[in-house]
Amino acid sequence: MKKILAVMALAFFLMLGAGSQPVSAYYLDFNITTQGTTTGQITFDRNALIGNDIEVDFVSLMDDNNVEVGHLNLNQGRLSFNSGYAGSDWDYTGGTIKITETPVTGGAPITLMDGNVNNMSVAQLGSMGPNYWEVSFGDFVDVKNVWLLEQFKDIPQSWWGQIDPQNMIGGFQGNMYVGFYGTFDAASAAFTSAGIASGDVVNYVPIPAAAWLLGSGLFGLITIRRRKK
Repeated sequence: MKKILAVMALAFFLMLGAGSQPVSAYYLDFNITTQGTTTGQITFDRNALIGNDIEVDFVSLMDDNNVEVGHLNLNQGRLSFNSGYAGSDWDYTGGTIKITETPVTGGAPITLMDGNVNNMSVAQLGSMGPNYWEVSFGDFVDVKNVWLLEQFKDIPQSWWGQIDPQNMIGGFQGNMYVGFYGTFDAASAAFTSAGIASGDVVNYVPIPAAAWLLGSGLFGLITIRRRKK
């Protein structure tokens, strides 16, 4: 029995990646340029927070030391999001987030990621100047385009999860911030951004539940056997 458990445990750790960090150490970083101001617009008032056509330049695969281990330039990458007012100043709840890219060969944009947002907030960052603001997401859950993940060979296909008929894969979680310039109109409690400055959409690559269940079962068996001794 001991030999069987040892073999099963070894197989589990090999599945996670021999000599490497767990897949949760990786994350995808969709980058909104810091070189000048990008295209796009953010509007918000006491009814909704909306971002449209915000330029996303590239996406990086990062390790747990924040070192880039994969890079993909995007052709006309665009970010959009929206959320409803939560009832208090600058707080919003629910909503969606999407990133698309237009193929180099032309045609309609393809969806790279599509998700649901739990909450958003807007804050003025005085350290960056009186007219600098930031939109941040607490967290979101999304699906990814299979083609996008195929560009990063460091993400094993066995960890992707189920592929739906639209060629999308679910089970990802992330957060976002976007910095922008704008002047708040106190009378209408609203404004439209004058320019998008920078930002990131960060997406963590999960270990499938099946892998964790297998690992938990192995550790449980090992613990029970030790107690019997």
